[in-house]
Amino acid sequence: MIHKKHVEEEERHLKKFEDADLEILNGRYGPYIVYKGTNYRLPKVMHDRVKSLTLEECLQVVNGQVEKAGAKTARRKK
Repeated sequence: MIHKKHVEEEERHLKKFEDADLEILNGRYGPYIVYKGTNYRLPKVMHDRVKSLTLEECLQVVNGQVEKAGAKTARRKK
């Protein structure tokens, strides 16, 4: 007998890259990338071709969001 929880867990994992510690999961708000324990938003233009994404494309998304996050610096009010 297969439990509902096991089925949901299998449906959640869309694609996994073994050598890069990178995985594409299906979340509440759509697919996202998990890379070394950190979540990265997948652009909507890539949602329809999640299964065909390459490792290089995923790393570009990760690197692009890291740069954007680094660009935002909080300014304190004096």
